[in-house]
Amino acid sequence: MSNRPLPVRIASAVARGLLGVLLVTASGCGGNSPAAPTRTPVPAAPAVAPVAALYTLTASPTTVTPGGTFTVSWTAPAKGGGDWIALFRVTDPNTKYGWHQSTEGAQSGTSSLTAPTEVGQYEFRYLVDDSYVDAVHSNVVTVDIPR
Repeated sequence: MSNRPLPVRIASAVARGLLGVLLVTASGCGGNSPAAPTRTPVPAAPAVAPVAALYTLTASPTTVTPGGTFTVSWTAPAKGGGDWIALFRVTDPNTKYGWHQSTEGAQSGTSSLTAPTEVGQYEFRYLVDDSYVDAVHSNVVTVDIPR
């Protein structure tokens, strides 16, 4: 190959082609474009906290005995699956849950479950998109031994 400069018309076309590749790749749309030979994987965006006003989560009764029955009802905006509801001690992080269930994409529903055998205060949390990001917490429910 010679070291001669490219004619202006060819150099201009090459520059436009490179600019197009850079723009398409930078916008994240170049995976299927013939101008972009490879696509660099872009990490998934972190889950964004949903708007809590669009979700409800209500637990009843407010107090049960160990091994008793809780009921939890929810409403959520229409969207794909991946959302789930779980039972937590009030102070536990979203990664430390007991009972859990997928909403299977339903906009509303009710589930019953057996209360933990350990006395304490619990709450249900509605988590979105197969993540640990919660949209809403239920009212606090208590597991206690009658006196």
